[in-house]
Amino acid sequence: MTIEKNLTSAGNPILIAAATPKDLIEHCESLNAQLKSDEAADAFQSLTTLTRYVEIPKNVARMGFVAESPKEMASLLKRGLDALKKNPKETSWELRQGVYYRREGVDDNAKVVALFPGQGSQYVGMGQDLLDVLPGLVEARDLMDELFQKDGHSPLSEIMYPDETGDKAVKKEQEALLTLTEHAQPSIGVFSFGLFKALQSVGIDFAATAGHSFGELTALWAAGIFSDADYCFLAKSRGRAMAALDEPDFDTGSMLAVKADVAEVQAEAANFPDITVANLNSNKQAVLAGPKKAVLDAQAKLKEKGYSVVLLPVSAAFHTSLVGHAQKPFADALQSVSFQDAECDVYSNSTGTEYPSDSEAMKSILSDHILNPVLFKNEIEKIYDAGGRVFVECGPKPVLSNLVADILEGKPHVTVALNASPKQGSHRQLINALTHLKLLGLELDLDD
Repeated sequence: MTIEKNLTSAGNPILIAAATPKDLIEHCESLNAQLKSDEAADAFQSLTTLTRYVEIPKNVARMGFVAESPKEMASLLKRGLDALKKNPKETSWELRQGVYYRREGVDDNAKVVALFPGQGSQYVGMGQDLLDVLPGLVEARDLMDELFQKDGHSPLSEIMYPDETGDKAVKKEQEALLTLTEHAQPSIGVFSFGLFKALQSVGIDFAATAGHSFGELTALWAAGIFSDADYCFLAKSRGRAMAALDEPDFDTGSMLAVKADVAEVQAEAANFPDITVANLNSNKQAVLAGPKKAVLDAQAKLKEKGYSVVLLPVSAAFHTSLVGHAQKPFADALQSVSFQDAECDVYSNSTGTEYPSDSEAMKSILSDHILNPVLFKNEIEKIYDAGGRVFVECGPKPVLSNLVADILEGKPHVTVALNASPKQGSHRQLINALTHLKLLGLELDLDD
């Protein structure tokens, strides 16, 4: 079942373009009048059809949004028209209702980058309404379920998509089950897999891929280094290897996000001997990790000093020695799969630079990846230096999009999260993101 056949079930992409902002205002006013007349249905149908097939020239003004009906189109068009009249000289903006505007498309040399999140972004039911429209999501779900059942476990899909319930206690149990490392990592992998396959189906050409923590494995797959089956095997293997040991006194550790200048956070971390800086996420966020008691102590003391601190919903202190038990099992899993030549650049958390092309060197970096700090800030800066300007996040939440916005603050770039809110339907959000990407000037085939 193609995306095109299902667009109307969650909304239709609508793009409106004209030579100048002034011309766009006049065009929108004309459309607004049509939507208040007997021509409303025809105007809606005409625009939804044109949007799928027509490419917008780079140097013209454009506005875009998603609407399910002429009535919704009229409402969003009015919001966009009001904003355009108020800010006619702005080069770009977006409204919280999902209306986008640009004076012109992105530069022809702007490279498109796919980003893949790590553990902590998962939520129960993520992407469930896409199972009927994205064959790639179904493919990944089935591959992962088969791997889980082969090992004598229940299908992962039963944990990702449990029966709906109004019981808060049951919901909490479902969320806790999904948060376990052995479930969280492969489930995020399944969802990211499905979203990236959707982007491939509409013809987006990526110059580079990158991920955060677990997401780096997905980035390598998206670059063509692993087959679909090998990727699902590695995603499951990594989650299983990093799961807490079945020992009553084993401390899996915790992770604490701190919002402050990263150099300042690094200096504060030196005051806690059992704590390490596990992630350098952005200019204003770092993650500390270590034994649970030490992390709670750091949380309390940093909060007293006025820092914004948040315990992360993860089951271990990743990228520290506390997950050292996972290194060998995952390294062994890597030896059992084939590494192919990359189809685009892939960037590493561990080095902050591109992966080498040699497969043995890649295995070496990836084998120790779970023990080494995540240098996400560094790699995004490297990607930007190499021409990366459009960052597309393929995952359950806009975690990486927010980090990139902080890292590249003040520099020309665009971030697009395919699933920006767990409180909204994933189908509608995907169509909205595709509309935004086409508005940027990317060549998308929304008929496929």
